[in-house]
Amino acid sequence: MANVEERKQHAVEQLLTDPSLTDNLDDSEANRLMEWADGLASMLAMHTVEMGDEEAEEYLGPRMADLRKMLRGINKLGGNLPDADEDEVAEQLDTLFAQAAEMPGLRCNQPDDVRAYAKKLQDAQPDEAVGSLLATLSGFPEEEDTSGLWA
Repeated sequence: MANVEERKQHAVEQLLTDPSLTDNLDDSEANRLMEWADGLASMLAMHTVEMGDEEAEEYLGPRMADLRKMLRGINKLGGNLPDADEDEVAEQLDTLFAQAAEMPGLRCNQPDDVRAYAKKLQDAQPDEAVGSLLATLSGFPEEEDTSGLWA
């Protein structure tokens, strides 16, 4: 059995060394996003516990690429709030919800009215908006703290 801890560490390092994942966010928002992503990356690595190194790499490679893509979308969206156009926010949310639906470990709780949710995010404080979005992508009520979910 391969060392899952090394895989977890490698997955998390991939995220922490990529400034494009958080460069549009303030520190508190970026920290919240990276804590969430750290937990998700660790959980993805745990899925490889029974895999050999080659199989684990084939599993993790595309999923980590998808995770980074989703994080860049959250970074872009969070950085544009509250000034972004409501249609643009709703379009970005639709993309993020579709990505979350394909990500192992996420149970996206997509709102019925994405435009109303976009407006809600625009009206919220940036840290609250990021927190609400992460909770929604995770499938949790937005009042619930999503930091450290998978740690």
